[in-house]
Amino acid sequence: MIMKNMIKSLAIVASLIFGMAFCAVSCQEEPVTGPAEFSIVDTNVEVPAEGGEFSVTYSLENPVLGEEIVPTCQDSWVSGFHTLKAYEITFTVTENMTGTPREAVVNVEYNGDTYSFTISQGAYAKPGRVCDINGGRRIPDCTILWYGTRIRDSGKLFYYPHQQS
Repeated sequence: MIMKNMIKSLAIVASLIFGMAFCAVSCQEEPVTGPAEFSIVDTNVEVPAEGGEFSVTYSLENPVLGEEIVPTCQDSWVSGFHTLKAYEITFTVTENMTGTPREAVVNVEYNGDTYSFTISQGAYAKPGRVCDINGGRRIPDCTILWYGTRIRDSGKLFYYPHQQS
């Protein structure tokens, strides 16, 4: 008799535990997710002639598990893509020694769709130009950049930023 009561008590306790566990699992609301929404925030990126490391920002809502952001560019002067930092694609641009501005399109694939942004790189002015600086001083070997002037004078390199109007 004691054994029967113990088995009955254990059965009741086990059914209560099972019922609470079932309710805890089945009573949770499933997260509501919509389709993945990816967009590039900076669709036009301007970089200086000397190049360097730059980045663009993107937004991503409802990311798809297992999907990766894959940036590619056909132009060899844009490379080194990284997506290690959240919401940012980092890349490297080489120095533009062509004498003319250039553009490259970067395609970004995510979840079967392709997005893009454009990189516009300025150019150094043609070498051998004569620059007037510091109250009319004329320097024969200078490079005018979109943000300032780089001058080689007596073997030393100087930089003069353009004044904002």
